[in-house]
Amino acid sequence: MTVTTEEIRNIVEEAETMVEMDTLVNDVPLTDQDVDSLDMANILLLIEEKYDIKIPDEDMSQIQSIDDIVTYISAK
Repeated sequence: MTVTTEEIRNIVEEAETMVEMDTLVNDVPLTDQDVDSLDMANILLLIEEKYDIKIPDEDMSQIQSIDDIVTYISAK
Protein backbone atom coordinates (compact mmCIF):
# COMPACT_ATOMS: atom_id res chain seq x y z
CA MET A 1 0.00 0.00 0.00
CA THR A 2 1.35 3.42 -0.91
CA VAL A 3 0.88 6.36 1.42
CA THR A 4 2.49 9.80 1.47
CA THR A 5 3.62 12.03 4.29
CA GLU A 6 1.11 14.61 3.05
CA GLU A 7 -1.76 12.14 3.52
CA ILE A 8 -0.64 11.42 7.08
CA ARG A 9 -0.20 15.14 7.83
CA ASN A 10 -3.79 15.65 6.61
CA ILE A 11 -4.99 12.94 9.01
CA VAL A 12 -3.09 14.60 11.89
CA GLU A 13 -4.80 17.87 11.00
CA GLU A 14 -8.18 16.14 10.68
CA ALA A 15 -7.70 14.70 14.18
CA GLU A 16 -7.82 18.29 15.44
CA THR A 17 -4.66 18.06 17.50
CA MET A 18 -3.45 21.20 19.18
CA VAL A 19 -0.12 21.05 17.33
CA GLU A 20 0.80 23.74 14.80
CA MET A 21 0.89 21.98 11.43
CA ASP A 22 3.45 24.48 10.10
CA THR A 23 5.98 23.42 12.73
CA LEU A 24 5.30 19.68 12.62
CA VAL A 25 8.44 17.72 11.74
CA ASN A 26 8.03 14.39 9.93
CA ASP A 27 10.89 12.49 11.58
CA VAL A 28 10.37 13.57 15.20
CA PRO A 29 8.02 11.57 17.45
CA LEU A 30 4.61 13.22 17.55
CA THR A 31 4.55 13.00 21.35
CA ASP A 32 7.71 15.15 21.37
CA GLN A 33 5.77 17.74 19.36
CA ASP A 34 2.95 18.24 21.88
CA VAL A 35 0.66 15.54 20.50
CA ASP A 36 -0.74 13.86 23.62
CA SER A 37 -1.70 10.20 23.98
CA LEU A 38 -5.39 10.88 23.35
CA ASP A 39 -4.56 12.71 20.13
CA MET A 40 -2.26 9.84 19.10
CA ALA A 41 -5.06 7.35 19.69
CA ASN A 42 -7.40 9.48 17.59
CA ILE A 43 -4.82 9.76 14.79
CA LEU A 44 -4.26 6.00 14.75
CA LEU A 45 -8.01 5.35 14.72
CA LEU A 46 -8.43 7.66 11.72
CA ILE A 47 -5.56 5.88 9.97
CA GLU A 48 -7.15 2.48 10.61
CA GLU A 49 -10.44 3.72 9.19
CA LYS A 50 -8.94 5.46 6.15
CA TYR A 51 -6.64 2.62 5.11
CA ASP A 52 -8.87 -0.23 6.33
CA ILE A 53 -6.14 -1.75 8.47
CA LYS A 54 -5.87 -2.86 12.08
CA ILE A 55 -2.81 -1.73 14.02
CA PRO A 56 -2.12 -4.31 16.74
CA ASP A 57 -1.19 -2.99 20.19
CA GLU A 58 2.28 -4.55 19.93
CA ASP A 59 3.00 -2.41 16.83
CA MET A 60 2.11 0.90 18.50
CA SER A 61 5.68 1.43 19.75
CA GLN A 62 6.91 1.37 16.12
CA ILE A 63 4.61 4.23 15.15
CA GLN A 64 5.94 7.40 16.73
CA SER A 65 6.47 9.90 13.91
CA ILE A 66 4.84 10.75 10.61
CA ASP A 67 7.69 8.99 8.80
CA ASP A 68 7.14 5.90 10.99
CA ILE A 69 3.45 5.87 10.09
CA VAL A 70 4.22 6.13 6.36
CA THR A 71 6.75 3.27 6.60
CA TYR A 72 4.39 1.10 8.64
CA ILE A 73 1.39 1.53 6.34
CA SER A 74 3.50 1.15 3.19
CA ALA A 75 4.67 -2.24 4.48
CA LYS A 76 1.06 -3.46 4.79
